[in-house]
Amino acid sequence: MRAVGVLFSRQPERYVPTLSRGRKGNLHDAVVKLDNGHVDLSPVFKNAEKDVYLLNFLPLPRGRSAASLSSIEFHWDPKHPVPVATGSLGGGLYQVNLLEPETEEHELTGIEAWVFLRGPGAPEEAAAAFQEAVALTQQWEKELQQTAVRTFLRTYLEHLATQETP
Repeated sequence: MRAVGVLFSRQPERYVPTLSRGRKGNLHDAVVKLDNGHVDLSPVFKNAEKDVYLLNFLPLPRGRSAASLSSIEFHWDPKHPVPVATGSLGGGLYQVNLLEPETEEHELTGIEAWVFLRGPGAPEEAAAAFQEAVALTQQWEKELQQTAVRTFLRTYLEHLATQETP
């Protein structure tokens, strides 16, 4: 957890989430396994209603030379989750944005999550470690603002995304 403090102290504004309560609720920051070009987004959509969502994936930190995914239709059914094809995306940290499907430009809705696509070189323990961090924040006082919790979790996601298996 000391590494989280180091990362946060360098650029605290980078980890502060934009808050928006859209028509479809919130997405959750998560660690998911990248498996042959597919990811299971269940942890990201765990409280979302069944629907068809339009998403994009942008690499983090911004400017990182990595593939992005401009838009993809994602059919979410919480009772029958199906992995989504991510094309040429490699492992790493991404901002997943919910796009407005009914506009011509597919504008951002303001609903987004940070997702660490755990590729072959990333430690398998990353998902469990992130869940421990989530559990830790749930023990914090209820008065603590959600932005502080999400900022801490996003900083920890970036730390996990920079670790490699020896």
